[in-house]
Amino acid sequence: MPIAPASRADKDRMLHRAGNALLTTRAVRDQTRDKRKVYLDRFKAWLWQEKGISFRHLMETRPADPEKISGVLVDYGRELYAAGKAYGIFAETINAVAVERPLIRRQLNGAWDLAFCWLADEPHQHHPALPISIMAALVTAALTWGWAYEASVILTGWTGVLRIGEILAATRAELVLPCDSAPGTSFALLVIRQPKTRGRSAKHQAARIDQEDVVAFLTAMYAKADRSARLWRYSASTLRKRFTQLLTALRLPTKKDGDSRPFDLGSLRP
Repeated sequence: MPIAPASRADKDRMLHRAGNALLTTRAVRDQTRDKRKVYLDRFKAWLWQEKGISFRHLMETRPADPEKISGVLVDYGRELYAAGKAYGIFAETINAVAVERPLIRRQLNGAWDLAFCWLADEPHQHHPALPISIMAALVTAALTWGWAYEASVILTGWTGVLRIGEILAATRAELVLPCDSAPGTSFALLVIRQPKTRGRSAKHQAARIDQEDVVAFLTAMYAKADRSARLWRYSASTLRKRFTQLLTALRLPTKKDGDSRPFDLGSLRP
């Protein structure tokens, strides 16, 4: 017999969930899922053209053959490496294959060994931390040019220790200003709807901004804004372009020189 709601609470949950479809995979962002699909399609095409193997047949073999799957991933990873591709493409391809056959997720050791060797050969470089003096100079230049929203992004990211993606995704509804809170509140909060570390840390996270002058500036910028309005109202590419122009105005490097990396939007958090 079909399962039916047995109480008022069941009915409320049923109506709330109407139209939703659960996916049999780990919770990831939509953009991550879309990216993995692209990488998986490329792997499928390579697998057929270079190895003459159908990906569907490889996945549906009973019982699963993780050694064979890991072997073709290793061959694919070596070709990606030789072609100058980024490490992230290979890592996300492995994750995408594991999602297709969850049973083998922990058995792709050979593929991950190659990935770790790749990282050892090309160690990840962290974003250089942005000193407070340069942050203040960037904000001053932005305000001089009339780029108030650019200044608000820099201030919010630096004082809130935020990832730039968290700011780009935020709306006025997620920004809790003192005027939205109980009397006597002097700080601001930015609710992070999709924390990057939600899978291994707290699912509900928020950044706190205590600097009084920054809170006053954000209040002036957003207190009367519509709750659905984004904190950054333009494209991500516009933000990156303007940040580069600000660095140029301060005569700071904008391109990598040897082992030295320029400041970028990722420098606000460290």
